[in-house]
Amino acid sequence: GNPRPWRPVRMAPLLWVLMGVMADGRAVAGGRMRCFRDKMGLMGRRNVGVKAREEWGVLEEFGVEFLKRSFQGSAKSQNIPAEYIQNLPLEYIQVAANLVRDSVFTSVQEPITPLLFATLLIVTRKTWFERQKSVKLQNMITSQGKLQPDFKPTRSKYTLYVPKAIQSVAIRAVPRTSDATVKVAYMKKKEPGIQDVQITVRHKRKMKTYQVRIKRGEACVLNAGVYCRPKRFELEEEGVYDRGEDAYFLASKILKTSTSAVTKKMKLDSIPEIDRSWPGVSESLEKVSAIGISDGVGGWRESGVDPGEFSRQLMYVAGEALILTPDDENPSPGLSPKDAMKFAQKTTVIPGTATASILSIDENTWMLNAANVGDSGFLVIRKGKVLVKSDSQLYEFNMPYQLGNLEIEPSANTANDAQLYNVQLQPDDLIILATDGLFDNVSIRRIQRMAEEFMSDGNKTPQQFAKELNDVAFIISRDEDAKTPFAKEVSKQVIPGWRRSLGKKLSGGKRDDITVVVAVVKGTML
Repeated sequence: GNPRPWRPVRMAPLLWVLMGVMADGRAVAGGRMRCFRDKMGLMGRRNVGVKAREEWGVLEEFGVEFLKRSFQGSAKSQNIPAEYIQNLPLEYIQVAANLVRDSVFTSVQEPITPLLFATLLIVTRKTWFERQKSVKLQNMITSQGKLQPDFKPTRSKYTLYVPKAIQSVAIRAVPRTSDATVKVAYMKKKEPGIQDVQITVRHKRKMKTYQVRIKRGEACVLNAGVYCRPKRFELEEEGVYDRGEDAYFLASKILKTSTSAVTKKMKLDSIPEIDRSWPGVSESLEKVSAIGISDGVGGWRESGVDPGEFSRQLMYVAGEALILTPDDENPSPGLSPKDAMKFAQKTTVIPGTATASILSIDENTWMLNAANVGDSGFLVIRKGKVLVKSDSQLYEFNMPYQLGNLEIEPSANTANDAQLYNVQLQPDDLIILATDGLFDNVSIRRIQRMAEEFMSDGNKTPQQFAKELNDVAFIISRDEDAKTPFAKEVSKQVIPGWRRSLGKKLSGGKRDDITVVVAVVKGTML
């Protein structure tokens, strides 16, 4: 029959053996080996006996990998089968012994040199870590819900929280090596509403298990507030003010409602720091699943077109589209921000163009998806630090990309030109979505400081903070000596026309419509 393979032995005996050889050519391993070179026959001329062959097992766990590397070429010449490389038969012990003697020992009289000993340890240690990694997962992907804590290959226990509406969850385990086998087993339910899953990874003789407990958890929602203020103060009729060029929407799939600038009228609101009133509109909504803003291009006024009409209709249609779901019993993510933007652009059949920024969240995976066209944008702030900042899309200075109906304005940009973002959200993340009226007048650093104060306060609502940011931007926009991001950008331009129109003094705020949406990420049971 086939010869008996080596017995698996831990690393400790091998270390004692090698340390002993380094000291005086002798090694002690648990009192069983009187003399390493006599037992193994490495330095003598006698053959390796049966007992010595059994004692050779001290090299099994780590030494076999070293031997495999050392005599790979000789193994081929000896016609050793590939399966014997891992579990060497007794017939090839002598071959291995001779190769170890030739490659490790410098001579019959001398012990192992420190350099070769260190090399042996490095090789075996590296091999051990490689073998440990082979039974770890590279990633764990879930079709629904929020995995907590975040996945790490060394962590073995997790909890997957899924909303109440979800009926089934798929878990995909990705191993580190292609030859590893993965088994996902759904265990019997011990408690109502709780499902335990055991994931087993096997690679050769190694095995590792991961445990996932699936529980009904919270869905991701936004508590949002908005404040919109126009740059012009004109009374269109009694009690009705110019609504400006900006627009917005707040939409909730859970509440099946959407609110936008179309349905709201401006009213006078105070600005405490300058003791003055100015038209503005403020709104709030809980359990929000999508938000959006748009800034109409003011140049259309020269053609007798109200720039705000296009942006308001664009946002109204996008907000209504994002609360639609194919199946009320099993809500899906619905339209993406890009698709909603594309639908709104096609159905807004009036003159005008506008920038647009639309954000939506996946309630199940806590993923933020965003599409941005032009110089409006958003920030995601986590624990007082800016996690994500969108980029402006400009043809040249102060000339942003802009959406428009292609039948009326063929040169307009489309939703396909939008920059797309995906951000994994966490509870208490802060999202600030605003038109360029905020970002041109208030630096990111100041917004970040104000956001940190807002989150630490705990008493202000998103609606109140949105007005606070809007007030600061409005005050700066009226300050001719303020150092603003817009003024700083102007100073970098070499366009003569801009310098002539702005004068030699390149400072001060930029008067513009200002719209700010503030949203705080929360969890809720559906």
